[in-house]
Amino acid sequence: MIRYLIGIALLLAPLLSASPCRADEVRLEYRGRLGEVREYGLALEVRGERTSHGESRPVRVRAQLHLREEVIGIERDGVFWMRVRGEIVDVRDPTGTLASGRYSRWPEMKVRVDPRGRLLAASLATIRPAPGPPQRGFASLMGQIPSVIVPSGPVAVGTSWESEEMGGHQENRLLSLGGAGGRIAHIAGSSRVPLSLREASPALGVTVALTGVQHRESELDFLVERGLVLRHRGEISLATEEEVALELPEGEPRFLLESDLRISFDLRLLEVDGAPLDPELRGNL
Repeated sequence: MIRYLIGIALLLAPLLSASPCRADEVRLEYRGRLGEVREYGLALEVRGERTSHGESRPVRVRAQLHLREEVIGIERDGVFWMRVRGEIVDVRDPTGTLASGRYSRWPEMKVRVDPRGRLLAASLATIRPAPGPPQRGFASLMGQIPSVIVPSGPVAVGTSWESEEMGGHQENRLLSLGGAGGRIAHIAGSSRVPLSLREASPALGVTVALTGVQHRESELDFLVERGLVLRHRGEISLATEEEVALELPEGEPRFLLESDLRISFDLRLLEVDGAPLDPELRGNL
């Protein structure tokens, strides 16, 4: 379960638009240059419980991850493609699930995003070796997790906007413009998005069906002139039900697993194209 929560923090990027802004307005758009590489650090704290057969087990995990985004293609209308990968660099996990090394590296993803931050497509970056159920499940869930959506036109401080994405609802508000020359937009927002997944492994005789909902409350620092996420921090509540079916000669037993988790996250931009942030921007983190 925890392995695909990383997708919540993958905040993506695109291009420029055209209509003019008033003096008190700013245009918020994700942008990127072809070949640009962003390196992020992500701190996660996961707590809650998982229940099976009426027995609850606590979940307590702290992890530090490294995320890398590379812009690999830009389309004429500002939509662009990125290659994204994540790796655990440190973990405190009494259960041993993450610390075992089995989930220390996530499948590399290829994602397509528009200038508002809407995720248009998500898939595994390579099909060789053939992806197994965990990799296919990761790609499927990545395609259901939206980033913070920005408005289609210029906005002033205090403006709120809403969007309907991926069967869910998102509300955001521009709280302030800070930094030298108003370079950093501070945005507060929330979203509620349903999740669903069905994945089968005929070789193992296992089928997993997952349903659930994730709710996010967060604050985003957005670097206006570069169209980049500078920092994103907040909390996600995640409630899911997983039904696991086994194909056995004597029948098909089914097991129900329920999860109720709270995920605190803090995503920080570390460097762009190998160069660390300038001290002034780093001071805002």
